[in-house]
Amino acid sequence: MPHGIFLMYRLSTKYIRRCFVLDTGYFLTAIIGTVASFALGCIWYSLIWGKVWQKEMGFSDDDIKKIFVPKRIFLAFFSEWMATFCLVGILLNLPILMLYKLLMLASVIIFSSVKLAVFDGKNWKIILINQGYNLLSLLIIAGLSLIFI
Repeated sequence: MPHGIFLMYRLSTKYIRRCFVLDTGYFLTAIIGTVASFALGCIWYSLIWGKVWQKEMGFSDDDIKKIFVPKRIFLAFFSEWMATFCLVGILLNLPILMLYKLLMLASVIIFSSVKLAVFDGKNWKIILINQGYNLLSLLIIAGLSLIFI
């Protein structure tokens, strides 16, 4: 086998192994990122923006009690874990600088929120509250991926 082809084979298999090997740091980042993001959501939607969010969404106190039941909380936690797991995979495997990855993901969050505001008729206040939480979660998970991976 010519030297150049062998080198390309070695580099490609090394890259493939790097992409598909899920080491401890990957799982640790996904789990801690999920818990941190979920905790941020609890603080964000209760202490910081709770009353404003509830008013803008049109929820009464009884509606809030119906929403936050253990089954729904578990489903929300599971979906947050899946999203965090995928996000860590994107942050780990895209071969560009972390700053560019964050800018691309933030652009997706921001422009999709504009779409929500236009087509769903949502108030800009609720869009800013929801997407502000998403952007902060993104920053927390990116910071954790820099620490653990």
